[in-house]
Amino acid sequence: MGNFDIDEDLSLVLTKFPKLELINDALFGVIDIFDNNDNYYSSYEVKIVIPKGYPYVFPSVYETAGRIPRIDNRHINDDEGDCCVCVLQEADIRAKRGITILNFINEYVIPFFANQIYYEANGKWANGEYKHGLAGILQYYNEIFNTQDIKLILKGIDIYFKGSIKPYEKCFCGNDKKLKRCHQKTFFELEKMSKKRINDDYIYLSLLNLKMKNNSIFHHYHLQMK
Repeated sequence: MGNFDIDEDLSLVLTKFPKLELINDALFGVIDIFDNNDNYYSSYEVKIVIPKGYPYVFPSVYETAGRIPRIDNRHINDDEGDCCVCVLQEADIRAKRGITILNFINEYVIPFFANQIYYEANGKWANGEYKHGLAGILQYYNEIFNTQDIKLILKGIDIYFKGSIKPYEKCFCGNDKKLKRCHQKTFFELEKMSKKRINDDYIYLSLLNLKMKNNSIFHHYHLQMK
């Protein structure tokens, strides 16, 4: 990201968003939402936490007034009100590049709350959405691997970590294409993330695969017993 100055960044934030106040390591106050023509829509009370490791750790934002229902479709957790402004993988990718608080507000906080307004009016998100929580992890990998097969996804991640396939060799997915003509783009997407993020996701997907396998065995056994 190059050189940065957190004090300068926060000064820019407080100038652009004068209803925010810096208290210790967080910003408290109100974010106003406007449309593309600068017409005022609504306001939200928020807390934006400045993370340790700034600017290479993704910040977090909380809706503090309890205005937004704590349900999956609104993408806000019911314990502390922290907002899921994007999927974990995107947050990881964005943090690797470096993200200032001003960037965070402009790229994620304002669009998140603008989408809340859209949802209240239309019952859906303006540009689609990822599923809430852990289900969003599976959805993300379904999309970048272009498959619903968890076992194939796990195989692909394992091969990515081992580096055991070359671009000119047949792809791991089992078709006749070479990797460079098939899932190499998927590997490029994985390269954007930290190894820790991918490893955490691999563990979750492995447990999910085991759970689905056990459920399948139980269902088969139950049918046999009837």
